[in-house]
Amino acid sequence: MKAHLIICSIVCLTVFFGYHAVAQKKGSKEYFVKLLEQGKYKQAFDDAYEIRKNEEYGKNPFTSYVMAKALCLNGDTKKAEAGFKFILTEYEMVTRQKKFMLDEMTRCRMPVAEKPSLNKNMFTNFIMNKQLSPRAGSMGKMGYVLDCRSEPGAFKIDTNFDNSQAEKRIFELDQAKTAADYYRNFLGPGYKIFPSGNFLIITRNANALTAAAAKSIAQRLNKGIEYFHNAFNLRKPGKIITVFLLNDNAGLQQMAKKLHGITLSKSNIGYSNLSDLTLLGISSESKVGTLYHELFHLTVRADIGDIPGWLDEGVASLYETSHWEGNSLLGNVSNWRTMVLNENRKAGKPLPQLSQLIDENWDGFFFNETNTACDVALNYAMAKHFAIYLQQQNLLKPVLQAFKDRKNVFSDIDMTTNESSETVLAGATGKSMEKLQTDFSNWLKDVYKIPVEPELGAVYTKLNYYSEMLPADSNGKILRADNLKYKTVLQTRNFPSGFFAQLKKHMDSCDRAIANKNY
Repeated sequence: MKAHLIICSIVCLTVFFGYHAVAQKKGSKEYFVKLLEQGKYKQAFDDAYEIRKNEEYGKNPFTSYVMAKALCLNGDTKKAEAGFKFILTEYEMVTRQKKFMLDEMTRCRMPVAEKPSLNKNMFTNFIMNKQLSPRAGSMGKMGYVLDCRSEPGAFKIDTNFDNSQAEKRIFELDQAKTAADYYRNFLGPGYKIFPSGNFLIITRNANALTAAAAKSIAQRLNKGIEYFHNAFNLRKPGKIITVFLLNDNAGLQQMAKKLHGITLSKSNIGYSNLSDLTLLGISSESKVGTLYHELFHLTVRADIGDIPGWLDEGVASLYETSHWEGNSLLGNVSNWRTMVLNENRKAGKPLPQLSQLIDENWDGFFFNETNTACDVALNYAMAKHFAIYLQQQNLLKPVLQAFKDRKNVFSDIDMTTNESSETVLAGATGKSMEKLQTDFSNWLKDVYKIPVEPELGAVYTKLNYYSEMLPADSNGKILRADNLKYKTVLQTRNFPSGFFAQLKKHMDSCDRAIANKNY
């Protein structure tokens, strides 16, 4: 029975995360299932640890999970739980994936005799019906949302999608012809395919892109990889990266469904996928900013697979509007995401504090029951401007290096050390979080004329509006009572620590309650 449970757990997880190294013999799904079935828990832990420590794309939820699972089966519940908690807080996961990991952690806490298992029939039905479908490491670039109160449509997964083709799309650098032949067969007629160096450029026949233009794009992307490698000491991806250049959102949506079985948010203008090293964007020869954004995602994950959301999305967004100065790719100080910060100010709301971005981590970049499109757009904008600040202060390299070298429960073989993001960030910048927040806030005021704290009169007006418009249900009554407390503090102007971060959360809750009332 335990063997069936092990198989289900490992297969479910690789389906979840589309770990493209499963094609390798040592480190594959089958390899670890066999070790765990045979009770070779220490070997499973040690091999996963070595992969995570040394291999390209080794820091991923799969290898981390194998380590935690091996510890659990070996009876080291305390260390296993520390591993599961790290996975839950530090990796990009959707709700279904988090539930799986929580269930595994709960199962691990049970006495051995009480641990539940799955019989063969239940397991086969569970997997064959694909109740667990892949997000497959997809990371996307959110476009400018003109009306963030109009729901742009959430990220959706086709639960019947067969993701078995993903690992067949991993090609060595000398397999350009094989890769091109695969995609001609997979996509069918109507596409132009241009192998060029480390890239395979694909577009529709209707696109006027020429072979020369495709080569030019590939050269610019390769220059981007060289920059990320030289500037941040990141490994160059050792496989072919397939780039889809699409003309519009309809084309992007169509290809996302065909390749990965996903429906993107309408605001999404590009995404990358780690399971098959693909990069899709609404782009052209003259506009490659979306591609640089996604290219950073793929490149940084080769070394920092557990990179925090605010840093990954912030730096990726930095390069979506950028320019070359010699061999350096620099994010533009002037960029369209500043409009999001200004709109937030007009609404009378405070900007998120750095501590809030760090605490929310990846959750702050998903549309969900607690985040509207407005919230996500604002978090992207704040993360990008913080990345610009780090760039301007020559702190971007040390911050990325610090997270690459971060000591956590999976880098420490004894699983006793776990540096928080705040500790790592403070160490890399040489500033306490309070000092960093102050300096960043002053920089925003100086460069963009945007105060982190809103004009108090505008906030007071907004709170009065909430008092009139909140629904008359139990939640509305609670929010009205909180509203009165915040108005009292504003009148005294004696603001406790963290007040504006708490105020923002309250105002977001009021906006959601009013929106639901009017729906």
